[in-house]
Amino acid sequence: MITIRLLLRGLFHKRILTGVGIGVLLVFPFIFSREYLINVSIFTGIFVVLLVGLSLFIGHVGQFSFAQAAFYGMGAYTSSLLTTRLGVAVWLGFLAAGALPGLTAYAIGSLTLRLRGYYLAMVTLALCGIFHVFVTEQYSITGGPSGVYGIPPLSFGKIRVESAASYHYVVWTIAVLSLIFSRNITKSRVGRALKAIEGSEDAATVLGIDVSGYKIKIFTLTGVSAGIAGSLFAHYVTYIAPGNFTLDLSIWLVVILAIGGVRNISGVVMGAGFTTIFPFLLGPYQKYNMLVFGIILVLVLMFLPGGITGVIGRKIEGAKAKLLV
Repeated sequence: MITIRLLLRGLFHKRILTGVGIGVLLVFPFIFSREYLINVSIFTGIFVVLLVGLSLFIGHVGQFSFAQAAFYGMGAYTSSLLTTRLGVAVWLGFLAAGALPGLTAYAIGSLTLRLRGYYLAMVTLALCGIFHVFVTEQYSITGGPSGVYGIPPLSFGKIRVESAASYHYVVWTIAVLSLIFSRNITKSRVGRALKAIEGSEDAATVLGIDVSGYKIKIFTLTGVSAGIAGSLFAHYVTYIAPGNFTLDLSIWLVVILAIGGVRNISGVVMGAGFTTIFPFLLGPYQKYNMLVFGIILVLVLMFLPGGITGVIGRKIEGAKAKLLV
């Protein structure tokens, strides 16, 4: 009986669950060969990369940012324009797509994160609006409302990522590495410093923690991760337009993290999956998507303040404790 209990308890171990998840990702294109299902998986992976930095910033720094759609768009347009207009190698465009939003986030963070309160939220709202107006109005640079088309597929040297199955593996490799990087940050000295900052900035300062420095670094990470996600999106769909990067998307990303659970990796994955699958679940009732989503949000905030994954985590811990009895 004890052996069975220990075996069942082991099934709840995070490493076991992680291994199962990675195994599913490896065999996914073979089991679900329909292209639209692989597309769902690819877009879920892209949203994981897009959300991972934002999760750290909101969940562990305790501040809100609504610039994620702007950073996402910067990455997509940077990579697209460099490869289509200037003939730059795709892999260089991919690197630039992470660098430009990262530098932008660093500049904005350096100016605003030394302040407290709602200043950053207001600035990021403005940035999102400015970016959307810029890419819409600057026709000679961005193609205006028509966007950028003919974007080449992702490639690294002579290796071209053209099929949906191969793109699935590339996207999820980057997504898993992003999640591992995020987890390592939260478990490191930096994570402990962020926890102290979230608890009390004054107390963290007294302890010798560089509060503004840590905030700027994590905010910069949100820009880099969003830019990489934007490049992955652009080179997969091969066409982008201003409508892909609106303020509505930024607000949606913040809200979806609250529903999934902003403080843990599982919440990022659940939020990304929900963002991708939600329209399919509604089927012919997609015109009511915001109404349904609003109801779900209210219910989660009322009854599940830690997000859905927070409740699941507590249930798993409770089950593990019972198995040891």
